[in-house]
Amino acid sequence: MRTDVILWATGFRPALDHLAPLKLREPEGGIRMDGVQVIKDPRVLLVGYGASASTLGATRAGRAAAVAAVQRLQLTGTNATGAASEDKVQSIPPGADLHTR
Repeated sequence: MRTDVILWATGFRPALDHLAPLKLREPEGGIRMDGVQVIKDPRVLLVGYGASASTLGATRAGRAAAVAAVQRLQLTGTNATGAASEDKVQSIPPGADLHTR
């Protein structure tokens, strides 16, 4: 499955186990972030993780993540509706192979 952006609202107790195949974690166990973007994989945007793990932080992070997702989609050639001409927007099913880019 080709994936341009993953925007994940983690919740205040981050549910991230399903993203393990992406190897986002550092050796110490955490995930390094630049705002809402994961440093190891810029396609992944996390809202509610790290500095955005508060009600106010999540609200601001949600807005920042939406803007970052639109910018990333524009860079990858996805049109303004969010769908690439040859693809459609879809949610990631449980157990999907996230290794491919």
